[in-house]
Amino acid sequence: MANFKTLVKIHVSLGVVSFVLFGISTFSSDTLTESGKFYLPIVTFFFPAFHFSIAYGCQKKKEIARIVSRVTGFLLMPFFPVGTIIGFIIFENTKNKTSEIDA
Repeated sequence: MANFKTLVKIHVSLGVVSFVLFGISTFSSDTLTESGKFYLPIVTFFFPAFHFSIAYGCQKKKEIARIVSRVTGFLLMPFFPVGTIIGFIIFENTKNKTSEIDA
């Protein structure tokens, strides 16, 4: 099975980091444009909620959470260098590790 405990830790960490990074620009800037005032709060809460929901699914050891986590890891790969490292770690921890018994 996939390493669900590590996936929970990774996605909770990503949720907190994305909330802090998006929240700084959302709540500390008075010079946002009209579109920024509308879309930035949505993004501030969407990405952390997305990662927290994946973390919850991984905590419950749901197969769909493993698949969504794997897709998320794959989508993080182009964001060099940090996204590549995080994406590779997520991708490696989502592998379906089954043990085969040799007859």
